[in-house]
Amino acid sequence: MAQVAGQWDRLIQRFGSSRERTSSVGESVQEHSDAATKLWLYSSIFWLTIVDLFGLILALELISPNIFGGVPWLVFSRIRPLHVNGVIFAWLSMMYWGALFYMIPRLTGLRTIWSERLAIWTAWGWNLWFLLGIFTIVIGRTQGREYAEFIWPLDIFLVILWTSNVINIIMTVLNRRVRPLYVTTWWALASPLWLGADYIIGNV
Repeated sequence: MAQVAGQWDRLIQRFGSSRERTSSVGESVQEHSDAATKLWLYSSIFWLTIVDLFGLILALELISPNIFGGVPWLVFSRIRPLHVNGVIFAWLSMMYWGALFYMIPRLTGLRTIWSERLAIWTAWGWNLWFLLGIFTIVIGRTQGREYAEFIWPLDIFLVILWTSNVINIIMTVLNRRVRPLYVTTWWALASPLWLGADYIIGNV
């Protein structure tokens, strides 16, 4: 019996007790605080409508190049980078962060992410960042590089926002109640690091 008990203790030490391994998946949604998640996802949906509008403008200009009478801030060369960057950074990226902030607490057995307030402030900062990006491009201020049109102060701003979210996710995982990490959790930890590094390298 002592040998069995010792083996059981070693298993618990390695994989966590049943209580520690109990995920909050499937429990009542009211037990989770999703304020940050909702802000990121709603912002993503809002920007989707805006980038769709940019796409419509581009399509109309392909059919009739002079449809807007040469209005400087509606020319094809300014709207296209807004459409491309909007799809990547305003729609998909914000949807991506919102999904992570929804999944991570449920995969780690927590009620919410490490700092929901930080995630909310970061979401507003992200919205401000893209608004500034729109403004700089329509007035003709860019770096002149494909997929890296935003000026360098905005690059630094985005890296700060990105780092804030990465820290939030890492701290959430470090404070988890579920000891073993799901594969999805490993992915959620690794993908922001690689994407952030890719953005930095691409803008150097």
